[in-house]
Amino acid sequence: MRLHGLNLRGIHHSPPLREFPPFREIPPLGSWGGDGCYDGTMADVVIIGGGPAGSAAAIALTGIGMKVRLYEKARFPRAKLCGGFVSAESLADLARLGVLDAVRAAPGIPIHRSRITVPSGAHAEANLPAPALSIARAEFDDLLLNRAADLGVEVIEKAVAVLPEDEAPWMIIASGRQPGQGPWFYGLQASFEDRQPEASTIEIHLVGSGYVGVVQQGTGRINVCALTTRQAFREGDGSPDQALAIWMDQNLRLRARLSGAHRQSRWMSVGPVAMGLRQIARPRRLFSGDAACVVDPFAGEGIAMALRSARLLAQAFSQTGQSVETTYTRAWHHEFDASLRFHRILRQFLERRALQEIAVQGMALFPGVLRWLTRKTRPTYDEISDPRPFPIAAQG
Repeated sequence: MRLHGLNLRGIHHSPPLREFPPFREIPPLGSWGGDGCYDGTMADVVIIGGGPAGSAAAIALTGIGMKVRLYEKARFPRAKLCGGFVSAESLADLARLGVLDAVRAAPGIPIHRSRITVPSGAHAEANLPAPALSIARAEFDDLLLNRAADLGVEVIEKAVAVLPEDEAPWMIIASGRQPGQGPWFYGLQASFEDRQPEASTIEIHLVGSGYVGVVQQGTGRINVCALTTRQAFREGDGSPDQALAIWMDQNLRLRARLSGAHRQSRWMSVGPVAMGLRQIARPRRLFSGDAACVVDPFAGEGIAMALRSARLLAQAFSQTGQSVETTYTRAWHHEFDASLRFHRILRQFLERRALQEIAVQGMALFPGVLRWLTRKTRPTYDEISDPRPFPIAAQG
């Protein structure tokens, strides 16, 4: 069931730098009845946020028999600033959630190779350890939310701000980035026409202030997504087009890749964004996705972690030996800490221009190194042949 139109009080949402106009205020929370809308009844768990982390958690917890209510501030489908890279590690989790076939049938692009370039023009590329997918977040998120609604999750869209505390004994916060300490970064994203098709390849072009990611996303269209600093944005006079022109001057292969390509969508931007861990659990509150930890987009692991966290949540609620909060926190750290440490090391290494050149030239000579780096920045890989789907409880 997908409903819309509630005003909630209490949850913090980190605002975008430039994205979409704010949602219109809607009537205050009250008793709704007669048409199947929210009538004040209790749920077992309330989830804040309908992105991959929230929708996946809703599906997984419904599968173990919990009554779930999900609040989302937008009306889906909606555009979302993101590279749209769904790593191979995510596919087994999508199978468990029952949406893998739908995602593969959507206008997604199979991704088999990765390429990384540096300003001098040096580059390295290698096959991914297993095929991945490129898909726009508007389609991807909508598929997950529809799956949750089909399984009986009460989905309430266009809900803004914060929830009352007494609506459910448990709350899962999956509402995106929470405040954190710097250094701060800014994200930019737009669609361009693809004049030089590089199907099945995800590209990372390093520039002085960060990187620009390029991947095919739909027929004749590429997604250009950049992570940069405030200073670099100011150097472009606050214009994303001017900032991109500067980066194209800095990286020869990026310039060749985007030469003559025309932008097909308006720019979206978001920030400031601080990388790193926020919080995993508080009494009766659990955090998932970016609300728990903002992962460096360079690693392309954000969606994978959001989907994998749904399994960890279901396992935490299913066990009886320890508190849910303790079980989830320990499982989260066991699953992700090693790859997060590697992210930090890799970013510090690649931020140094001289080391960039040495590293990429080494990867070009030994492509296995790039494959190894790709694997090290991911959660545990599961073969798709044995997806072990979540048990779907009978809906009463």
